[in-house]
Amino acid sequence: MNLRRRIVCSRGLALALAPVPLAACATGLPTPLPMLRADDFRASRQRGVGYGLLSFGDRSPADNDSLVELGAGHVRMFLDVRKDEAASSYAISPADLQALQAVLLSLERRGLRMVLVVSFGPDARDALWHSPLLLESAVRLWRSLALQLKGRGVVAGFDIVNEPVPPGLTFAARQDRWLELAARITTAIRSVDPERVVIVESAPDATGASFVNLVPIPFREIVYSVHSYAPFDFTHQGVAAEHRDAKRYTDAAADSKSTARELAESLAPVERFASRHDQPIYVGEFSAPRWAPDDSAASYIRQSIDIFERNGWSWAYHEYRAWHGWDPEMASSQREPSPRSASAPAVRVLRQALRPRAGRS
Repeated sequence: MNLRRRIVCSRGLALALAPVPLAACATGLPTPLPMLRADDFRASRQRGVGYGLLSFGDRSPADNDSLVELGAGHVRMFLDVRKDEAASSYAISPADLQALQAVLLSLERRGLRMVLVVSFGPDARDALWHSPLLLESAVRLWRSLALQLKGRGVVAGFDIVNEPVPPGLTFAARQDRWLELAARITTAIRSVDPERVVIVESAPDATGASFVNLVPIPFREIVYSVHSYAPFDFTHQGVAAEHRDAKRYTDAAADSKSTARELAESLAPVERFASRHDQPIYVGEFSAPRWAPDDSAASYIRQSIDIFERNGWSWAYHEYRAWHGWDPEMASSQREPSPRSASAPAVRVLRQALRPRAGRS
């Protein structure tokens, strides 16, 4: 959610897209990974973790080694873009592009991949939709990234806009507005990288409910993505100011529904969409704060993964060694950062779920 983006960071104004391919300055390249296809996201084959914003800084070798120990196959990482001084176009700094290259090489050496997400920040729910110049700039930006990353198998897919929230009088109208932009971006990507997996979140906000109005766009190699945070008063307790009250995962809600039932019902539209249209699904985010009472976060994570795996959806836990409130290696119920532990309840659940199993990679 964009709320989570505001929690974890802010950064300076980005500059211009680098005019040279990302691989131009790389040395000691590892053996390239084969490119994935949309069907590689079926049968829960892509399982990983969110890795925060690229602007957090370089990940250490120990961080990346820990992904292998955890069993993750990929990370989902944000590339933050900002507007220029005229507020008419988006750009990425050459320094960020070089940092992206370094992370990709480090992951590839370990046989890991990255789902690359572009976060347009608050613009994804406001300014982007009101400026033809910004819309066109977003399309150009993705074409440039696709050209620079063409054929790189270490990139599992392009998640083209994080949690889009277009305007509209109805949810269907908002979805249509988003799918029009998604088609434009996909066309631009395919003009330079025809086989790249493109990940399309649903609108508004990538919620399960928004899948009611989702229809497939007419392209190959598309994966549709949901972010699973229902019920919100459980997953954002102590995170959002309006959700201060502690809540256990099994506690009944005001309408007498358990949190478990609310979670399952929130994903029912995704199940219907996937079944009706035979489309692969990627759960790009799901989480619960570590201070939920009685290890409820671990229970929620376990139950969520059970639903994803039963439906054959790929997934990424949000998030690993980024914002401390979601950090699965922190066991403390305190609201401040605490030491990491390999035996923290949430990370034990993830390690079990990420273990290689027969028939999946």
